[in-house]
Amino acid sequence: MLRRYYLIILCLTIIIPGAVHGAVPGDILKNLVLGLPEGPEWGYGLDTTADGNTTVCGVAYPDPSLDIGHLGNGDAWVIRLDADGTVLWEKLFGGNETDYALSVRNLPDGGAAVIGTTGSYNGDISGYHGNGDMWFLNIGPDGNIRWDMALGGSLTDEGSDLALLPDGGYILCGYTMSSDGDVRRQLGDGDLWLIRLDSNGTVMWERTYGGSRRDSGASVTLTSDNAIVACGNTNSTDGMVSGNRTTSDVWVIKTDLNGTLLWERSFGGSGLDWGHSVVELVSGDLMVAAVTSSGDGDVEKNYGASDILLIRITRDGTPVWKKTYGGSFSDNVWKLDPSPGGGAYFVGDSYSVDGHFTGNHGESDLLIGEVDGDGNMLWHRQVGGSSVDRGSWVKSTSSGTLIITGMTASSDGDVSGDHSSGDLWILEVEGNRNESDSMPVQEVERPVTKEPAIGPLGGDGPVPTDPDGDGRYEDLNGNGILDLQDPAVFFKYFNWLQSQGYVYAFDFNENGILDLGDVQALFMKVQS
Repeated sequence: MLRRYYLIILCLTIIIPGAVHGAVPGDILKNLVLGLPEGPEWGYGLDTTADGNTTVCGVAYPDPSLDIGHLGNGDAWVIRLDADGTVLWEKLFGGNETDYALSVRNLPDGGAAVIGTTGSYNGDISGYHGNGDMWFLNIGPDGNIRWDMALGGSLTDEGSDLALLPDGGYILCGYTMSSDGDVRRQLGDGDLWLIRLDSNGTVMWERTYGGSRRDSGASVTLTSDNAIVACGNTNSTDGMVSGNRTTSDVWVIKTDLNGTLLWERSFGGSGLDWGHSVVELVSGDLMVAAVTSSGDGDVEKNYGASDILLIRITRDGTPVWKKTYGGSFSDNVWKLDPSPGGGAYFVGDSYSVDGHFTGNHGESDLLIGEVDGDGNMLWHRQVGGSSVDRGSWVKSTSSGTLIITGMTASSDGDVSGDHSSGDLWILEVEGNRNESDSMPVQEVERPVTKEPAIGPLGGDGPVPTDPDGDGRYEDLNGNGILDLQDPAVFFKYFNWLQSQGYVYAFDFNENGILDLGDVQALFMKVQS
């Protein structure tokens, strides 16, 4: 079949700061927005190569006025860019219904492996079973499909992530409701689904994991001890699932290369908890990223509507620590990437204006940051404009920068141009080139500069003191102790302190700037 492809790039803007050598983690180095004026576009997955190329996958909803043959009702979009951000090729794949790509891995021969979900029975899709199938594509170095396969049965089946095997094969991860077609057995309302393919696409084995309720897989990785680890969520309390608290919990499983279950663990509380990403750290331990609305069970604290939950686990499945991060509103994490210092980079989105995330530009911002091996946040940055901005995937490069994909609907702030319908967004930001695993937030993100000596507030007011000697002047009213008057005095003289250039001395929320979140942080410190 003759396949036709059409360029659908709206704009490509590269911003390279003049003083890159002074960049700190999170600083934007390149900023690319791609899409069409009418339909929305999203970036979901990406991978980088040693020579600086990046392959991004996602979904595009082309303008109905375009003649694109069998495509058009939502199609998988795959783009390859070089190190300068120049598009080498971009392709649409799909058929008569909605098709999208969620994860991509570059292949040694210059091609790419892509996984997603298809609802189409024609066009680029081979062997469709109905009601949605897992869809796998092997793409050549020129961006054309070499072969593809739809996997599933008569009910809903979805693909979410993949891992490459040393023998040239693949591990596919997703979700299935089927019990026929390519699915050997169904355990419940839906199962976490793993499939091993050889290099030619032959199914070597497929396995379902779960209990009598709905369970699914979102992320998979191959570990250094030649095992497979996948994470997702579980609603089951039986079968292969242990420890679930009756609602949706984070679920992590480890299997051997034949798919035999070695161990499984569930994490969560009485609210809804979803596992989104799992990676192996440089130590060999695992880190899992999840979103939680719980405040009990395995979740020590809830900050708002939903929080970021990070969990460190040993190779044998023993939890090391579990920590939440967030503010009063919704904060989400989608993907992790191991950082050289022993922790991990994370990407997601944040609606919060307080707590850990105080730099919101409006609605949701793309959120990028790093934690060390103990879960301490080293730095973070909220990027975006006044509308919805989200991050879906992060990957470190050989030069120490980070490539991120997601979407933006903003037309201001960190984004220029009209993107109100939602466009695919690709960013390159500075990473943490200092591999120290214990650098404090303010020293990594913004170097502390010399500030004026602490004198009378406003010129003739009280003289603050530093009762605990940590360099921050909590005692605003100058009586030598921390009490409820101090936040009120701080608020009264806040604008004056800003005008004088004070940051570190009164940066009580430790985000590297002086803002009203510091007043709230001081109040919370008084209350504790």
